[in-house]
Amino acid sequence: MKRPVSVPIIGCTYIGCGSVLVLGSLFLLVTSALFRLPNAGPDQNGLASNFFNNFTLGICVPLCPAAILIFAGAAFLMRWPWSRPMLETLAWLGLILLIGSTLIGLNPMTSLLATGPGVPSGSVPGGLPTFAYTALALGVDFALGLPLIVIIFVLRSRAVRDAMVRQQV
Repeated sequence: MKRPVSVPIIGCTYIGCGSVLVLGSLFLLVTSALFRLPNAGPDQNGLASNFFNNFTLGICVPLCPAAILIFAGAAFLMRWPWSRPMLETLAWLGLILLIGSTLIGLNPMTSLLATGPGVPSGSVPGGLPTFAYTALALGVDFALGLPLIVIIFVLRSRAVRDAMVRQQV
């Protein structure tokens, strides 16, 4: 069976995202090796000192999902049967992470922007009400989540599922 056009597009998208993640992590590793990290200094809960003490580990953590993205994308291009559910799971995890991070960060962001000395409640110095920043965050969330939703629907389509079935020799 001829593979649909969406198979190489989705496979190359996953390989590309994994490659960008690897390059970003390697760039941060090289930068942190060339330039000395600042001393954390005293802080109340030790967050800054933990961040700078574990900076290299924090950079290396994204390499694992990057390897999974690249491997699963390559397997999808070779039409291995397990790769379609793997890519669908990764898309669902990305969507959940996107929505969760928006919902978790939305309240502190809007309360930080909407309060301050001489700022009326519910507005910021620019005059925009708090709901405008909420709408902006949700709009960005929708713009980033829409491609993931499209990928999930395409991966669940009959044409892609049929293309992933190995031909019996």
